[in-house]
Amino acid sequence: MRSKMQALSENSPDLITRLNQQGEFFYINPMIEHYTGMKPDDFLNRQITEVSLDDAVKEGWTSILTEVEKENEKIERELIFPSNIGERVMQVNAIPEFDDEKRMESVLMVSHDITERKQIELEIQSKNRKITESINYAKRIQGAILPNNSVIICFRPAQSHIN
Repeated sequence: MRSKMQALSENSPDLITRLNQQGEFFYINPMIEHYTGMKPDDFLNRQITEVSLDDAVKEGWTSILTEVEKENEKIERELIFPSNIGERVMQVNAIPEFDDEKRMESVLMVSHDITERKQIELEIQSKNRKITESINYAKRIQGAILPNNSVIICFRPAQSHIN
């Protein structure tokens, strides 16, 4: 089972890391090279603080690790990840891994690149804002053109008296 999981992880499009409670990498898949240009060996057996990553990423990973240790359960966070291919938005799922005595021994972090999804969300928000602004502008124009309801007098045409 472990070898199957290893094969899946090695070929995953997601960035997968495993850290012990001291923040030391004991696994990182090859996707790290895609984002940083660095090989997995540049991370193994090193602390988060010791690797050559952007400080925001190191702080984010350290914060996630601390929160998982505190909560003792899976957490999900978004993390800005400056990379070789530009700034990416990563959805990080951090999952505690327990030993036989139910003590947490490591944290599995699966980072999924959601940059394109976030860009689409921002475009939709922008379009919705523009539509709302257009509707409000049209209401103001109508309000300026149409008379106030209190001014409108009920008009009834005179009845004709045909004999």
